[in-house]
Amino acid sequence: MKHLLLLCCLCVASVPAISAENPVARFPKTPAALAACGPQTLKVNYKTIPTPRVVASPAAGKALIYFFVDTPQGSPTVRLGVDGKWAATTRGTSFAAVSVDPGEHHLCSSESVGFSGTMVALDGMRAQAGQTYFFTVEVLNDWSGGGEFVMDRTDPAEAALLLQRASQQAPVLAAHRHRRYVAVLSSPQRALTTQPAIDACGPSTTRFAVTQNPTRAMPAKPSPGHALVYFLFHSHTDTDLLAPRGPVVNVGLDGAWAGALQHTRSYLPVDVSPGMHTVCFEHLSRSFGNFVEVRSLDAQAGKTYYFHALMQGSMDFNGDAGPDAFVVTPVDSAEGSLFIETSALSVAVQKQKRK
Repeated sequence: MKHLLLLCCLCVASVPAISAENPVARFPKTPAALAACGPQTLKVNYKTIPTPRVVASPAAGKALIYFFVDTPQGSPTVRLGVDGKWAATTRGTSFAAVSVDPGEHHLCSSESVGFSGTMVALDGMRAQAGQTYFFTVEVLNDWSGGGEFVMDRTDPAEAALLLQRASQQAPVLAAHRHRRYVAVLSSPQRALTTQPAIDACGPSTTRFAVTQNPTRAMPAKPSPGHALVYFLFHSHTDTDLLAPRGPVVNVGLDGAWAGALQHTRSYLPVDVSPGMHTVCFEHLSRSFGNFVEVRSLDAQAGKTYYFHALMQGSMDFNGDAGPDAFVVTPVDSAEGSLFIETSALSVAVQKQKRK
């Protein structure tokens, strides 16, 4: 026992102290990080974190940047930097709107993770006066309990959904300020009742029974005068053995369901007409509510498009995903073709309602 105690003391002593005078060691001192982030020695006073508010449009001669931050409950604060200065601070699931001048800007998101150091994600952009830009900052959890800190430009359809959720969320945040920090919403779900989801998804009461056609195939060609959209689904969880059929994800297009995906790896092709479309992925978790992701698509005749939904992290015995476990990204033809060639076709039949 004495040896174990001594070992613990030595481990703690070997970890660099985290303070205003000695910033965490993992913060990159690269020119890109220094150009985008603020000083790491600056402490955060929880009492001064402002309640986030929705800004309708940029001020005259300015551009507006929205940062939608989605990190697990109880996580440290996330700092948002612009051009070497901290522009905003958030905590948990929240958002911030930052006004900037037109021109080139360096963007930074930074989260301290205790003794492990500081995770930093960077991006750059050129802002135009009168325009609004959207970025998503989140922790992508994996099955082993690890994670990746990312900041990505937000799809226009997803930005509309997040902005509507932010409008509903701001009054709740204002009403639940603690004397030390800003409380956040306890649920990450995005309800199907929001207008962007209504425009993209099907009826919220629809459920599917899903089977797989295990025959391996090459990606198909679009029918004449149409585009082809592939919905791809990959479940990467630590409870696949407990729930071998995996979670069900409904997929929709322009307000109607196109089918559903299930199992570890599956796909569904859908023909679409040329033009603007909105696609939807929805997972109904009996434990956590609806997870909805929407994306925009400008389809061109003869083209093939791929949208990949990844279910990752811990799940319960029902096969339901936990918070921060549902990620949707567009992928290129090479990655999409490989996925199809190594996955199974999803066959979905709508369940009959009980009388």
